[in-house]
Amino acid sequence: MKPGFNLDSLPGSLPSDLVPEDVNVESVQELAQRILETGSLDQSALQTTALWRDHLALTGQVRTFYSNEKIVEVWNSRARSLQLSNIKTKAGRIMRPVPTSSWIDVPFEFTTKPEGGLVGKCTGAASFVPDKDGNWVIWMLVTILENFEDHGHPDVPRTVESALINGEAKDQANGHANGPTNGEADGDHAREKHSDIDHDFDVVVIGAGQCGLSVAGRLDALGLRYVLLEKRPSLGKNWIGRYETVRQHTVREYNNLPFARTWKADDPILLPGKIVAEGFENYVKKYGINLWTNAETTGATWEPESRTWTLNVTLNGQEKRRLHCRHLIISVGAGFGVDNDPKIPGTDQYQGILMHSGAYKHSRDWVTKDGIVIGSGTMAHDIAEDMYRAGLRSVHMIQRNKTCVYPIEWVIKGQSGLFNNDVPTAIADAMSAGVPNKISRDIVKIQYDAATAAESYRFDALERAGFRVDRTTPLMDNILMRYGGYYVDIGASAHIVRGEIKVKSGVPITNFTPHGLKFQDGSELRADVVVIATGQDHDYRNQVGEIVGRDFASQLGEFWGLDEEGEVRNIMKPAVLLLTSILSWCRAAVELVLSWVELELNWVELELNWVELELNWVELELNWVELELNWVELELNWVELELNWVELELNWVELELNWVELELNWVELELNWDRTEIALSSN
Repeated sequence: MKPGFNLDSLPGSLPSDLVPEDVNVESVQELAQRILETGSLDQSALQTTALWRDHLALTGQVRTFYSNEKIVEVWNSRARSLQLSNIKTKAGRIMRPVPTSSWIDVPFEFTTKPEGGLVGKCTGAASFVPDKDGNWVIWMLVTILENFEDHGHPDVPRTVESALINGEAKDQANGHANGPTNGEADGDHAREKHSDIDHDFDVVVIGAGQCGLSVAGRLDALGLRYVLLEKRPSLGKNWIGRYETVRQHTVREYNNLPFARTWKADDPILLPGKIVAEGFENYVKKYGINLWTNAETTGATWEPESRTWTLNVTLNGQEKRRLHCRHLIISVGAGFGVDNDPKIPGTDQYQGILMHSGAYKHSRDWVTKDGIVIGSGTMAHDIAEDMYRAGLRSVHMIQRNKTCVYPIEWVIKGQSGLFNNDVPTAIADAMSAGVPNKISRDIVKIQYDAATAAESYRFDALERAGFRVDRTTPLMDNILMRYGGYYVDIGASAHIVRGEIKVKSGVPITNFTPHGLKFQDGSELRADVVVIATGQDHDYRNQVGEIVGRDFASQLGEFWGLDEEGEVRNIMKPAVLLLTSILSWCRAAVELVLSWVELELNWVELELNWVELELNWVELELNWVELELNWVELELNWVELELNWVELELNWVELELNWVELELNWVELELNWDRTEIALSSN
C-alpha cells in the first residue's frame, strides 16, 4: 500500500479557546439562521481557513473542502442545482473538546429537491468562533444526507415476521418474511427471476461481516431488492476461525450493528470472537436479512452498455446462479487478506514449526517448547501472550520497528463517552464521524499527548524491557494512514515488562538456521516454533481482483491512506463500492452508500423516462416526416395537374389557331368565289 497524504500536511486547525463562558448562544443561532436561510453563502461569513465536510448531502460524495473561497464556490453551485431550502437552525451549544479550543455549534436541517430528483432530508452543523474584531464567523461546516423523503429511513428497520436462513423458517418477534435464501426464491427482494439460474437485484453485497450485515440491514430498511452473499457455511468465521483468544479491542457498544443494541448488557466489554459470531447470527434472524451462505462468487463482469453487473455464483459447491444488479458492494474484510511475508532466507533449512499468523489457532500443543513471534502489532502480542499462558519454556517477540502501544483503559475511556447504553448509536456515529478527519485527529492528538505525558511510566517500563515505543503517533493516524501497525494493550505489555515475554528489537534478521533465527549482530535465537505475525496485505484490490478481475481492479486506484482532501482513498465509490471493517465506519459509511444507491436508482428511472420521451419524440418526428412526404407527394400531383392543364390550354390554343386558319381559308374561298362570279357576269 502506497502512503497517502499525511494529516499534518492538510490545511485546517483547531481554533483557540476564545468563547467566553457567558456568551449569548441564542444570538449566535440567530446569526446562523440569517447566514444560512438564503441557501447561499458569502465569503465574509466564513473564516479564511474554514473547513466544510459533506456527507453526500450536496456533493453526492464524502468530501472535505478547505478555505472560504472554495467552500463558497462549491456550496453555492450545488445549492442552486439541488434547490436547497427549508433551512432551520436549532439551539446552539458551546463545544470545548480540549482545554485549549472552543467554539459554538449550531445544528440545522434542510431539504434538497433537484428538478425531477429525490427529496433529500439533510442535517448539518455550523461552528462559529469570534474573529479578531469580535465578530462571529463560521470556521467549520458539516452537512449530512439523512434519508430521502418517502423512501424509508436507514436507521428504522422494516417490520419482520420471519426470515428464512438457508431455506429454514425462523420466527421473529417483530418482522416480515423476506423469502427463502440461497436462490430457492427471493421473496420481495428480487425484482425479477428470469429462471432458476438468473436473478435480478438492485444491489448485491459480497461478504457477511460487520459491513456486509450493516449494509444488508439498511438495504432492507429502505425496501431495496438485495442479496447478501457469504462464501462460508456460517457467519463470523473471520472471528471464530482465527486464533482462539481473538477478541475485539474496542468497547462493546462501539461494535453494534444498525438499529437496536446487538450485544447484551452483560456481555464482556471486549467481545470474544465467539460472541461476535453469535451476534451476527442473531442479527440475521432478527431482521430477516436475505442471506445466501455457502455462496462463492466465481466472477463478476461489468456491462457498460446496460450499466449492470453480472455475477456468477456457486451455491453449496455445485448449484449455479447468475445474479444481475446495478450496484455491487464488496465487503470481504480488507484486514483479512493474504499474510505479509518478510521473505526471510533459510526457511527451507529450518527444522522447527513455522507458520504465518493467519494459520495460528492456539499454543496448547507446544508446552515446554521455545517460541518466537516475528512482529509487534496486535496479532503478534496476542500470540505471544497466548504462548506464555500455554506454558511454553520461553517466548521471544522480534520487534523490527518502533511500535505504538495504546492502553485499553485509554481506548475504553475515549470510546465510552459516546458509545454507551445511554446514547443511541446513530447519534454517536453522527457526532464522531461528522467533522473533518483533520479536526478529529487534532483533538485526539492533544488528548493522546496529554495521556502519554501523564502516564509515561507505562512506556518507560516497556523500553527498559527492550521494547521500543512510538510515543508520538495517536491511534487515529495508524488507522487512517497505515491501517495497522499498533497494539491496543489488553495485557501482553505487562508480560513484557515482567520479562515473561522477551523482546529482541532493532536488529534485523539475516536468516533462519536449522534451529532458530540468526541476526545481523551475529546473535542467534533457538526456537522450536516460529510464528510470523507481520500483518496482512491491506491492498483491497488484490481481494477485489479475485471477484471482478485483475484488469478492472487495477483501475480502482490505491486503497486506504488519505487523499488530498483528507478522506480515505477508494472506499464508497460508485459502480463497485468497497467497504471495510471499522465498526463505526461500517454504520456511517453504509448510510452514505445506500443514499448513493438510491440516487443512482432514481437517476436510472429518470434516464428510462428520458429514453421513453426521446422515443416518443422520434416517433413524432417520423410522423412529421411522413406528413411532409405526403405533402410533397400532394404538391407533385398538383404540379402534374397544372402541367396537364397547361398542355390542355396549349392544345386549346392550337385548336383555336386551326379554327382561325380555317376561317381565313373560308374567307379566301368566299373571295375567290366572288371573283369567279364577277368574271362570269362580265362575260
